[in-house]
Amino acid sequence: MGLSRQSFYNAFGGKREVFLAALERYAAERTDAQIALLSDAPAPLQGLRELLQAVAAHAPDRRKLGCMSVATASAFGDEDADVSAILRHHGLRLQKAMQASLSRARDQGQLQGDIDLPLAAQFLRTSQHGISLAARTGATPAQLRGMAELALRAVGAA
Repeated sequence: MGLSRQSFYNAFGGKREVFLAALERYAAERTDAQIALLSDAPAPLQGLRELLQAVAAHAPDRRKLGCMSVATASAFGDEDADVSAILRHHGLRLQKAMQASLSRARDQGQLQGDIDLPLAAQFLRTSQHGISLAARTGATPAQLRGMAELALRAVGAA
């Protein structure tokens, strides 16, 4: 290709800008795909289940790679405003889609009891992150699927 490393970095302004652009692209594409999975599911709980269990279906080599967003959040926390803004924006997009799925599930009688939908969606998103970390550290597909099922039961899935 003939492009030196420095020329590549200079095209973006530096290493940091390359990282931020890569994170934005990854987070946007991954979030879009996850929202589509929820929207396209024939039943809201089925979509949530597929979303939470997706990492269990990956090949072992891919599971160990983990999720760039989760790894970045773990590494940076809220110390970097630009990183936090990217992760927060896309995380909230997914959380709203999860909340919409939970609302549809409740309307269809698929959730037991009275549930705080925004809090339940936040819990499921946090559970998804935990499942991703568990996959990266060697949890088996059966364990990952079990974690997903437990998270759904915790929010009242019938």
